[in-house]
Amino acid sequence: MAIEKEIISDNGEVRKYFKINKVFLDYENNSFSVECSSYINKGYRDKEKEIIEKHKQLKEEFEELSNKTDKTQDDLGRLYELNIAEIENKIMSLKPLRLKVENFSIEMTEELRQLFYEALKQKDIFTGAQDILEDNQNQEEINN
Repeated sequence: MAIEKEIISDNGEVRKYFKINKVFLDYENNSFSVECSSYINKGYRDKEKEIIEKHKQLKEEFEELSNKTDKTQDDLGRLYELNIAEIENKIMSLKPLRLKVENFSIEMTEELRQLFYEALKQKDIFTGAQDILEDNQNQEEINN
């Protein structure tokens, strides 16, 4: 998922496509920040994904051929062509097509805090866990 909105920076840079990279949660201080990459438009993000996927497929092909026990001459030739060091160098040196990465700080709502507990209770170890009210909460907040 991503979001689309035209935003023009102070220097005239136009960004229309935004995707979340990471979310940093500060539960104790009731806030979180969202790291977001912005692109000129969806086409640039799609092109970036294509490039990453192409290199990922080449690396997977190399690993598959490397792990093959009975390699044919064609397999050995293809392994030589693939050159894993070159593939990994290209992956590491890929120039992102994003324009900017920025962080947005957001105050956490009570509903969001509750969602984290609900997600935690989905783990097997917390099956059957009960909600406990903190001193600053009332029973109505928990039931909603």
